[in-house]
Amino acid sequence: MGTTKSYNRHKVSADIEALESRIRAAVPPLSEPPLAPEHLGEAGRALWVLVAAERYATLTAAEVPQLERYADLADRRARLMADLDQFGWSTEGSRGQRVIAPEATALTAVEHELRQLERQLGLGPAFRAKLAIDLLSAEQALRGLNSPTIAQIRAAQEGTHEP
Repeated sequence: MGTTKSYNRHKVSADIEALESRIRAAVPPLSEPPLAPEHLGEAGRALWVLVAAERYATLTAAEVPQLERYADLADRRARLMADLDQFGWSTEGSRGQRVIAPEATALTAVEHELRQLERQLGLGPAFRAKLAIDLLSAEQALRGLNSPTIAQIRAAQEGTHEP
């Protein structure tokens, strides 16, 4: 029985991967970097620009909301880190004992979500290898100067023109 269950889990996993592959094939990659949403803060906007510059040729329109969520979480992480720097990682509990600050607990949850999105978006060497993004990046590099630079993407975000 255990063998059948294990086989079925592997088959289901393979079926899911095949379905994701077909969906990816049906939704073509973006032809230019997406503009950052207006609501992003400094950390989220900086992250958006870096990811958009490096990965836009491998992102699809269906993945842009994931990128937005990733940038939103980067903003939230920056705010939590600033609060922890200002107020500390622990606080006084109701009975005078030291307890972990709620911001520290929230930071742990945000960082977990960030890691999950990094995996889904193929950010980081291990995740890129799994998604074969390095091959696409190499192909893009061979295409040469037609890809926008980080300076060009930042200029587009700010509404200025960068040659």
